[in-house]
Amino acid sequence: MPATTTKLRRSERLRQKATQKRKSPPPQKLRRSERLRQKKSAARKPTEFPFKTTYNSRKKCYSVRSKKKNKKGKPNRIYAHCTTKEKAQRQMRLLAAVVYNPKFRVTRKKGIKVKI
Repeated sequence: MPATTTKLRRSERLRQKATQKRKSPPPQKLRRSERLRQKKSAARKPTEFPFKTTYNSRKKCYSVRSKKKNKKGKPNRIYAHCTTKEKAQRQMRLLAAVVYNPKFRVTRKKGIKVKI
């Protein structure tokens, strides 16, 4: 009788395949122009902004709200409710200043309390 082979689990088969694969060849040296292009594209990547503007087609207005729910699972906080496009953009700029500019935060806290 031939020796019976036991069927391996999927994870074990994948592990075996990974060990059998050859190592990829070392990366080729890029031209200077390609290296510069990669640096520029890496520098251009915007940071994830925690707010979004949404358009309400029924009322023909815009609102600004946070993208994620807070830690307690409460729904998104609304910063501008049913306003014009220009005012929604102003609110986004204000929120960006409060979040990313530490000097603005200090001057703003002296006069008005801002919750984020």
